This record gives sequence, structure tokens and C-alpha cells, in this order.
Amino acid sequence: MPTPRDECNTGRHGRVMQFPSLTNETVITQYIAYRMTTGRRWRSETVKSRTSQVRALAAYLDPTPLVDATEDQILIWHQQLTGQPETIAAHISAARGLYRWMAVYSRPRLRQDDPTVILERPRIPVAQPRPMLDRHYDLALACAVSQPEMYLWLGLMGCSGLRCCEIAWMHTGDIEPRDDSSALLHITGKGGKRRTVPAGAMLMLTMRPFLTGMGPVFTRPTDGRAHSPNAVSHRVSKFLADVGIPAPHRAHSLRHRFGTDYHAIDPDLYRQAKLMGHASVDTTQRYTEISPAEAAQYVERLTRRRLSSRQVTAPRSGDTRRSGHAA
Repeated sequence: MPTPRDECNTGRHGRVMQFPSLTNETVITQYIAYRMTTGRRWRSETVKSRTSQVRALAAYLDPTPLVDATEDQILIWHQQLTGQPETIAAHISAARGLYRWMAVYSRPRLRQDDPTVILERPRIPVAQPRPMLDRHYDLALACAVSQPEMYLWLGLMGCSGLRCCEIAWMHTGDIEPRDDSSALLHITGKGGKRRTVPAGAMLMLTMRPFLTGMGPVFTRPTDGRAHSPNAVSHRVSKFLADVGIPAPHRAHSLRHRFGTDYHAIDPDLYRQAKLMGHASVDTTQRYTEISPAEAAQYVERLTRRRLSSRQVTAPRSGDTRRSGHAA
């Protein structure tokens, strides 16, 4: 009976293609190289996480090489995955990407089947908005006045909705000044997607000293190179904790603060989705908390419109004619 390796070495005319047996590390290296040179190229953080995930898969399958894994082995691997649904989904996505490359894009083609097609991603619970409280954001900004870089990071997150990675990747050439002293930021976001985000005049006034020369806007004092996204996230979260803002409000809570504040001013979710770099308004809704107190005025208006001509008098105390009950 032919093995998976025998099948994947057979060409369209039944001829066995001659190429040396590939180690797991060689397969992983070739896969990562493919992802770095075609389509939406992975950034270093994605490369690191995906490499770690497929290496973990290889370790679980050992001594079976990655190219020889069967559907049954993949199913057993899937069943032993633990953690949050998002974590399990990430491991499944890593495996799917690897085996789709083997079966479709690798040259020579390493497999003629994809053993991961049977996998289903876990249902991920709908995330709820978690904006930082207004008073906490005001406190953070007040405490950062003497630290211009931190002040700018807090402002870009809470007033323009930028992610930590977008702050880290921002270059001076990405900033387009406007006549009113504000600016348009041509941002590179997740997956290499580009979008344009406005930045207010007061924020740009503080940023002006950071825009000298060409290169990253925010650099490390030690070597002049750009901060990593993780470094931006860690520094902001540490700063928030140091000034007394309680967990779980950390760096990304400021982006939720922006989503909530922006929606209160502009209810157009489609425009907000474009501004925040979301592919779907469903994602945008996870960043937008609706205030019941603010919604109360609309409920009151609706109630008056519906009931103003048919007001019902409440029964007096002791009245036996209550709803649905006879005396």
C-alpha cells in the first residue's frame, strides 16, 4: 500500500519525482520563505508565532514527519489542544496554512492531499467592548504630560484609534500635514493593510519634534531603531499600572475608548470600520460600548411617540381588577 510520501512523489503521469527527503525544519523554513515572498508578507511577529506553532505540531507528530501526517494523526493532535478558543484557533490556522502550502503551492508539491481540511475552528465568543474609563484616560494623559513620547502614544491610541504595532511601524514619510495643523496618517496595519487616519492639531503639535529626518517616528534611545510593537504595548501597560489604573485596562483598552467615543459623535459604523482598519463592522461593534444613559433619551422619545395617545391609568391600591385576574 503506498505511503503518503509515495503518493506525493508521484507526478501527473505516475512518474516518481526525485527529490531528497525533507526534514521538518527544511519544510518549515521553505514554508516561511514562501509566505515572506508572496501575497501579504508576514511581519516578524507573525513569523515568530507561526514558526513556533508549526514546530509544536511537528514535535507532537514525531517521529512521523510533517509531510507524512495522516488525517487521523491531525485529528488526535487537534483533540489534545487546550487553552482559550482564540489560542486553539491560532494553532489550527497555522496547521491549515502549512498543509495548504504543501498540497497546492510547494514546488515540487509535497502532498496531494490536505489532512487539515477536516478541522473546524472553535467558536470564538463575541468579545465585549472594554473601553478604559474616561476618568482613567484623563488621569493617564495628565500623568504623561512630562513624557512627550508616552503622551503621544496615549493620544494616538485614544484619539486616533491606533494599535501598538501601528505606532511602532509609523515612519515620518507616513505623515501628511494639513493646512489646519492637523495631519493624515497613512498607516500600515495588521496584515500589511494600509489606511489613512486623521490626527488632531493638538496631537500633531506635540509630535512635531519627533518628525525630523526620515525613518521611524519613535525610536529607542539606545540605538535609534524603531520600538517593537511588543515594547510599545508593554511600556504603555506598565505606565498605566504605575499611575494606578487597575487591570484589565491596558494599552488596547485605549483603542476601545476611541471606538466608543468616536461612535458617540459619528454613528456611521461603516466609516468607523474604515477608520479603525476593520474588514467588517461586526469587529467594530466589539470596540463600541453603547451607554444606556445616552440611549435613554432615544427610548423615551420612542415611548412617547408610541404611547402618547393611549395612556393607561395604573390601578389604585386594592383595586381587584388587575391584569389577567378576575375578582
